[in-house]
Amino acid sequence: DWSADYRLYGRDRILPEHLFEPVRQWLLENQSGPIVIAMDDTRLRKTGTKIHGVKYTRDPMGPPFRVNFIRAQRFLQTSMACKGENGQARMIPIDWIHAPLPKKPRQSADEQTWEAYRLQCKQCCSSTIGAQRIGHLRQWLDQHGQKEHRLWIAVDGSFTNATILKALPENTVLAGRIRADAKLYHLPEQHKDKGRKRVYGQQAPTPEQLRQDETVPWQRVEVFFGGQVRELRVKQLAPLRWRTAGEHHKLQALVIAPTPYRLSKNGKLLYRQPAYLICTDPTASLKEVVQHYLWRWDIEVNHRDE
Repeated sequence: DWSADYRLYGRDRILPEHLFEPVRQWLLENQSGPIVIAMDDTRLRKTGTKIHGVKYTRDPMGPPFRVNFIRAQRFLQTSMACKGENGQARMIPIDWIHAPLPKKPRQSADEQTWEAYRLQCKQCCSSTIGAQRIGHLRQWLDQHGQKEHRLWIAVDGSFTNATILKALPENTVLAGRIRADAKLYHLPEQHKDKGRKRVYGQQAPTPEQLRQDETVPWQRVEVFFGGQVRELRVKQLAPLRWRTAGEHHKLQALVIAPTPYRLSKNGKLLYRQPAYLICTDPTASLKEVVQHYLWRWDIEVNHRDE
């Protein structure tokens, strides 16, 4: 009989924040170095039509050639890396928050109703909620004696945007994926002219142009990924600025070359797509940025298990 569980959890008697706090405490006490987290949203399938936050949404597990829809709730999850040897890590969930979207009004609704709906959409955006959770976690770390420890955040392209980047707290670094045609800029040259100082200099090559530029050499980095230590080829360009990140962030752009692989022992040699990353710390080492970003994949495993 599950009715007792529903009475327990359905009357605001349990705070998820308190449930995850012992997990965060254990992770901080049993490892050293920078704190690395990953953030992503996920959907939980539901069949009820009156459950709060349930709506039809795109199925993230559907094939790329056909858009499927499922009835589900949207949640935002944060996981922290539990580090092992030789660059291994396991992402442990430390934060879980419901992020429902507002109900869309009818077409015949008045303008005031539509204006309220647009405002609610901005407040319920996954990036807005993600920025709030990052600030909350940074504040929690400062209160528990981790003020000097750097917080690394690994995200995919949906969270590498102005809402997240412009709200990053102090001593926090973000490593995220960007588009191949992102417009990046060099730092402006120093000048003594009167007037407002320039923030952006000459336009830098896009990540795709950087990948094709033969004058920039590939650097080899050894990282742990896919069950073993692998060697990746990476290109780097720094320091840069990006209008999406604003004038307060100096960035570095990274290009990870496609990794050759075979589906079978004697199969044809295939290549994956290249990855384009940015990091808000232009002085961070290549191995550090790439390794922290590759750990992010483990949060997708968490989504599958959940």
